[in-house]
Amino acid sequence: MGNVRCLTNKLDELETLVRYQKVYRESSIVSLTETWLTEHTPDSLISFTGFRSIRADRDTGASSKQKGGGLLLLVNNKWCNPNHATIKERICNKDIELLAVSLRPYYLPREFTVVVAIVVYIPPSAKAEVACDVLHTTIAGLQSNALDSEEFRARGKEMVDFIADYLQSIEQRPVYPAVQPGYLRPLIPESAPQGPDSYEELMKDIERVIMPGITHWQSPHFHAYFPSAQSFPSHLGDMLSGAIGCIGFSWAASPAHTELEMVMLDWLGKMLKLPEEFIFGSGGTGGGVIQGSASESTLVALLSARRKIVTQIQTKDPAAEERMIMSKLVAYTSDQSHYSVERAGLIGGIKMRKLSTDKKFNLRGETLKQALDEDKALGLIPFFLCATLGTTASCAFDNIMELGPLCNSENIWMHVDAAYAGSAFICPEFRPLLNGVEFSDSFSFDPHKWLLINFDCSAMWVKKRSDIIGAFKLKPLYLRHDHEDNELITDYRHWQIPMGSRFRSLKMWFVFRLYGVKGLQEHIRRHVALAHEFAILVRQDEQFEIIGDVVFGLVCFRIKGSNNLNERLIKEITNMRRIHIVPCQLREKFVLRFVVCAETVKSKHIQYAWQNIKEAAAKVGQMSENIRK
Repeated sequence: MGNVRCLTNKLDELETLVRYQKVYRESSIVSLTETWLTEHTPDSLISFTGFRSIRADRDTGASSKQKGGGLLLLVNNKWCNPNHATIKERICNKDIELLAVSLRPYYLPREFTVVVAIVVYIPPSAKAEVACDVLHTTIAGLQSNALDSEEFRARGKEMVDFIADYLQSIEQRPVYPAVQPGYLRPLIPESAPQGPDSYEELMKDIERVIMPGITHWQSPHFHAYFPSAQSFPSHLGDMLSGAIGCIGFSWAASPAHTELEMVMLDWLGKMLKLPEEFIFGSGGTGGGVIQGSASESTLVALLSARRKIVTQIQTKDPAAEERMIMSKLVAYTSDQSHYSVERAGLIGGIKMRKLSTDKKFNLRGETLKQALDEDKALGLIPFFLCATLGTTASCAFDNIMELGPLCNSENIWMHVDAAYAGSAFICPEFRPLLNGVEFSDSFSFDPHKWLLINFDCSAMWVKKRSDIIGAFKLKPLYLRHDHEDNELITDYRHWQIPMGSRFRSLKMWFVFRLYGVKGLQEHIRRHVALAHEFAILVRQDEQFEIIGDVVFGLVCFRIKGSNNLNERLIKEITNMRRIHIVPCQLREKFVLRFVVCAETVKSKHIQYAWQNIKEAAAKVGQMSENIRK
């Protein structure tokens, strides 16, 4: 078409060809050079029925052309949805004219998601080396596999399918990997690629490199540790959070981030029937925050309590040095608490005293009272207690109805850690186990363990937000804003160790709205019932015994006999790789922990787990018999 001397003549001839020549009318794409298009040419002038027009107009300044120039690509609507055509590059200067368009046709081989059409015209007067450089640079950029919106749309749908397929078929995979330490490094290059890899190769490496080393926490055969919650609504909320990509360090940084977090912690607090002092919207003095983990919550509580007691002492005695006060501070927890409590003391430079528990592994008020008397007699300053509701080893419950009033009378900050068990308190029948929380200064649990919200999401409430803000508040000029003193909002950077956080309340919002409180309660009750089903199977077999109470989804059990016998049992279960459980130590006994974890676990999976445990026990018993012989 280059010999047509004006745009009008060119378009007349093209319209005739499209209308009367089948080869043009049924073409997937038609490209034209020397179109005479400029920015003054309206789209309506180059509109052809059945085609989308994509243009690269002549730049009269850059091209030094007064006539001709410009590119046009016509995309047949029968071949490609006009909304699935994206301009990747447009160049029109004196040395090269180039139009690159990403297209997603209706019918495309599975190994491809898009095609890229490139129209190039190099004028006779062009400098060849300049044109070649531009062309090579442009094509190299187009070969990059960084996704544009259309490619992301396609790959995103593929990834959703991959995730759904993975979760749907997960129980067919061995729950525990068979790899050895260091397995992964030889499977991938020593350095990152200089140029982009293909998406297809990347996805192949998911199965080749990653999946062999995955412990499948969402498998219904996973019964170790505590649950790592997830749900499709939570995934959707997390996807949106990642796309929005805001960082929540202040209200001004993203008002919805801060305000939704405040409201979601109020919603959750009301589900738990927390005292009004812990609820923002009730006009109370406290409020809630999402931390990364229960370990973080404990550390934040400890550091807040430390700042509070130091300030109190220095207010009474201005001459008291912080260093001397710190050297006398002592905190308390039970010998059954999570190791992160002891680590919080290590990070905070605080002596953490571990107190013995009763025969049911619960910390009692009289034990704390005795420790307080002993330490005060030594001139120490008791200031913090971390009580646990639902210990990691056995799901035991410290008696906060006894501990709470004692802490209040002794000016001791009581933090209640219910990392696993806290989710169950949304059920009225389990809520009495939280009685005594009214005496606490802070309370936390992990919705990412059992409330169908994926990691990370640890909910923490404080009775007086001034205590936690006072420990962490700094006000650099670049973080100040006009509303920082407004009582209706808060700046969450004053509530946590990191300055910023992801928009984690979105996934809470999705889960709460798409399940409802009743749906979440049903999930908890179903897991508890399955744990009791497992406990019945254990009790019916005389060679096994249960250690501790079965309250929620954890059953602690063992073969009657030596610790060595039970160590061999769990090793055999692990080597079988059909189910996954982990042990714990309760007093002098080596104990196996069985936890109902996955959302999809059913009675058949409980029965399957018990069959495998019995099979492993029979093998261990036979080995022991052979040794004796």
